[in-house]
Amino acid sequence: MRDVSVSWMQSAGGAVANAPNVDRWMRAVFGGKVVPPKQQQEWTELVSTKTGEPIAALSADDPAGFGLGIGCKIFGSLGAQWFYQGESLGYRTLYFWIADQDLMITVQTNSQPPEGTDKLGEAVNTLHEIVSKPRAK
Repeated sequence: MRDVSVSWMQSAGGAVANAPNVDRWMRAVFGGKVVPPKQQQEWTELVSTKTGEPIAALSADDPAGFGLGIGCKIFGSLGAQWFYQGESLGYRTLYFWIADQDLMITVQTNSQPPEGTDKLGEAVNTLHEIVSKPRAK
């Protein structure tokens, strides 16, 4: 897909990065190192994906929101966590930020599976289980 122009997507796909770069960038974003505090607050203010209205916090009735290019969703027992998945022709990137564990999981693939067969969310859950297990001493 390298030879195919994605200019039709406008700014989507405008950044080229590998998983470590995405991880480093998003840690800086969530660490407040990219923009001044006022803009950081604006960046993370949420709009409900259910109603399209601004929300102060997620709840069981309104479990997902979107900020300025970043999503937040309640993920079962993990609670509200920041994430985003972006894709273009032949490429997908997903990051999942678990702040209280200081854990960023970033996964990149080069495919879009057929409808109903996407396993990327399951892969992230499995990776989280693996890295969260207590380590033997």
